[in-house]
Amino acid sequence: MKTASNKNNFIIIHNILKKLIFVILILSTSISYAENNKIKFNDDGSFVIDAPGLPRVKGSLFLWYDNWQYATPSSVVSAEQNLWTGNMPDHNASSGYVSYTQKVNYLPDESINISLNFQKNGDIRLNRGIFMLLEFPMYDMSGQTIEFTHGLPYIAGENYRTSAKGFSVNLNDTTALEFIVDRACIFERRGKEGEPLMNIRLSKDPDANVNIKLRFKPAIDAYVLWQDIQNEKLAFKEIKQNMEKVPKYSIFELTVDLSATYDDIFDPNNVQIDAVFTSPSGKKTTMPGFLYQGFKSEIEDDLELLSYDGKLVWKVRFAPTEIGTYSFIINAKDKKGRIKSDERKFECIPSDSKGFVRISKPPEKGSPLYFVLENGETLFLIGHNMPTYYSNVAEYFKKMASAGENYNRFWMYSSALGLEWNMPVGDYRLDEAWKLDKAMELALENGIYIMLCFDTHQDFRENWDNNPYNVKIGGPIRKPLDFFKDVNAQKLYKNRLRYIVARWSAYTNLLAWEFMNEMEGWEGAEQNRPVVTKWVSDMAKELRKIDPFMHPISTSLWTTAGWSELWKLPEMDFVQSHFYANNPLDMAQEVANINNQKRKDYPDKLHLFAEYGIMSGGGTAQNDPKGIHLHNGNWAGLMTGSASVPASWWHESYIDPLNLYDVYKGISSYLADEKDLASHAWQPLNIASLSYVDTSAQVTYKDLQFIGKGGNWEKAIKTTFEIKEDGTIEDIDKLQSILHGHAHINLRVPITFKVNYPTDGKFIIRIGRVGDNGMLKIFLDGNEVRSVELPTGQGLGVSSEYIEQWKRWETIYDKDIDIDIPAGKHEIMIRNDGNDWIMINSFRLTNYLSSDKPNLRVLGMKTNEKALIWVQNKDHTWFNVRDNVQINPVPPTRLTLTGFANGSYKLELWDTVTGAIIEKRDIVASDSMIVFDVPEIKTDIAVKILRQK
Repeated sequence: MKTASNKNNFIIIHNILKKLIFVILILSTSISYAENNKIKFNDDGSFVIDAPGLPRVKGSLFLWYDNWQYATPSSVVSAEQNLWTGNMPDHNASSGYVSYTQKVNYLPDESINISLNFQKNGDIRLNRGIFMLLEFPMYDMSGQTIEFTHGLPYIAGENYRTSAKGFSVNLNDTTALEFIVDRACIFERRGKEGEPLMNIRLSKDPDANVNIKLRFKPAIDAYVLWQDIQNEKLAFKEIKQNMEKVPKYSIFELTVDLSATYDDIFDPNNVQIDAVFTSPSGKKTTMPGFLYQGFKSEIEDDLELLSYDGKLVWKVRFAPTEIGTYSFIINAKDKKGRIKSDERKFECIPSDSKGFVRISKPPEKGSPLYFVLENGETLFLIGHNMPTYYSNVAEYFKKMASAGENYNRFWMYSSALGLEWNMPVGDYRLDEAWKLDKAMELALENGIYIMLCFDTHQDFRENWDNNPYNVKIGGPIRKPLDFFKDVNAQKLYKNRLRYIVARWSAYTNLLAWEFMNEMEGWEGAEQNRPVVTKWVSDMAKELRKIDPFMHPISTSLWTTAGWSELWKLPEMDFVQSHFYANNPLDMAQEVANINNQKRKDYPDKLHLFAEYGIMSGGGTAQNDPKGIHLHNGNWAGLMTGSASVPASWWHESYIDPLNLYDVYKGISSYLADEKDLASHAWQPLNIASLSYVDTSAQVTYKDLQFIGKGGNWEKAIKTTFEIKEDGTIEDIDKLQSILHGHAHINLRVPITFKVNYPTDGKFIIRIGRVGDNGMLKIFLDGNEVRSVELPTGQGLGVSSEYIEQWKRWETIYDKDIDIDIPAGKHEIMIRNDGNDWIMINSFRLTNYLSSDKPNLRVLGMKTNEKALIWVQNKDHTWFNVRDNVQINPVPPTRLTLTGFANGSYKLELWDTVTGAIIEKRDIVASDSMIVFDVPEIKTDIAVKILRQK
């Protein structure tokens, strides 16, 4: 917990920092060509502060290409007095390089100017930019405060990332170093325990001119960011309100200048304000207040430079929901007492706002649920994840809005928008809070709804050493799992919830609260599910109690199936899915399977498909540059009852650089007139038949491939799966990808597939990693037909690894094991009779899909008077396009649907890319059936069927 003694400075010193620095440059120690009394330059142009009584600070240049790929000056072409020229090569040792000149001028004020010119030569791909590395001596400098020209100060030995044009830092009690650049730069520290290393991105462009000024000045005073200790009489110095007439649902804001007595300004038990609003109907709403520091923002070279704007004040934000006169009073309390203001009033006037986001009530049991607005409109979410706040967020939101996107998800985490990072735990980053204000306003202007995620597992795993909750740097807990158990951690978290609700709950474009991204990521969470689930329940109750605008609440898991006990909590307003294929999978079918399974398992809950991709790591841009998996996922999501399209994870490396925003235009246009989506009792399509118009085509056969996605380290929920003739598999999300052996007898179960081969084929299992000796047995119609030993050990398989923790070998086989299957209906059972587990990478059934049925996927929803339909050529997948597989158009087909009221209908055929209607027809339903022909399909087409009144 915090104490007053560690609060006089804005931040405490971190004692343990986790990540190894990506580069330690070996600087030359040869005699310099130029020096003044304190700074010396070496033969390679690097410099060092070398003077009695001052720590040795070293500086040098490098190129950072990406990840761990970097280059330093490999050759100094010439080094004259105060002038260096040289080259920094491409990391691939190709002909490309960056040439540079470095000129040093000594100025009359005893400062030094370093002029740098960089030029790109040949073909290089510099993703990160040109950097300077500053090395500060650990023991002399790790606790010093670095005061930047813009934004907040930081501790030298602490991880940070900020944009500024320079900094000042004390070298000793009397002397400070000032480092000023003539352009906006990124200043970043990521290193080992206590190492005060600073990386400065001078330019992202390899062609650049940069001027740096170094000088020494008197030591700067210790910086106090917020005044944590005050001993004044509790009083309202000034109360201001932003409007007298407030449009309905707009933000009414109070600004309060308060004097008080406290020793922790961020602790509501020390000091707090709230306002009590009385509506025209007499309803009372208590709105907590929050501490606020204003900033001004300047964008330079896509970097945001912040400077302070005004003094520290308190604010209250409220959104009126009734037309008429509101009254309110402000309450304040501190360590010595309480006060309240006189009653004040404002007028709420009509507006065109659609109100807050709610969750629909199903018109009939089993109907899909959607987000709806208070004016009754359905809010079907179309968007992708841009979880990190960027300086050019306004540009991104405009691109999204122009393509019809209406949804984004922000993370409040260590890299952006994290309230507690680089602060004593319980204090808040008011600069990051101001950025989120700005982002919410920009999102509101562009019609973007935001799901706000409070934490992510990465900050409690690889970033744990720097996490403010870590006891080693002043937090209350010793290990990440204690976050869910420790009373003090829970108290701090509830305080943070109060601040978040106070500051952002009044925004109508706040879609929902999300506690955590992928909760299994907390070490020990999977083994302590009851503890974590109870924490979610408790915190959701707390959040519901303090949020006057009743925003929906959820959390997320990285397993697609998730934890049923968590999703079934009454406090969880909706369930989520995260899915990454990491295999050449038909994403339309995968999305349909996941949506159908979620609706089956949780019929009373809305389903948000919150993360999605063909790869969980890099490679998406190379594998699917046209965004085919996005397109197919969008339409499959809509047509199978999801409340959203599957939201792609890859903004920065995929959607934005490849300008794939337009992939959302077609579905947005298609839904433009479907504002009442949530009011219909949608049911899946009833497809009576799908056949070729011309039935004379020759029959051919194709393979079916799929993977298991169920929870592999829990008892299998289902072990028998029917594979239908069209390749669909009910409950495929419950199919496990691990066959357990005798070492986990409680998890060991066989898997059975019921199949119907149209002709002779094979059943193929792709074996991946095996743990401690497996034995695969395959049975056909009750008879064992193949047994394969899969031993583990050194030199076996493709590769083997000795796992020290378990004192055993694991072997990767990466090979196929198959059996022949004759045409007809069969049961195939697989079992592991070995010691431990076998990982199955995929299942493949050759010759399983027959062309005597059109190679089309038909997905959709219907009422008895309306239908929304997507018809897709199954071969049009991202991996077929990537692999240049010939995609044959499906000839014209005839589709027969049942379950419609007899009468006249309008049929519309839609272009799924442009969102334009390409054909209209008048059709008639008789005997509850609608029959219509679908034209030749190379990729896909969308259909609407509307009852004529």
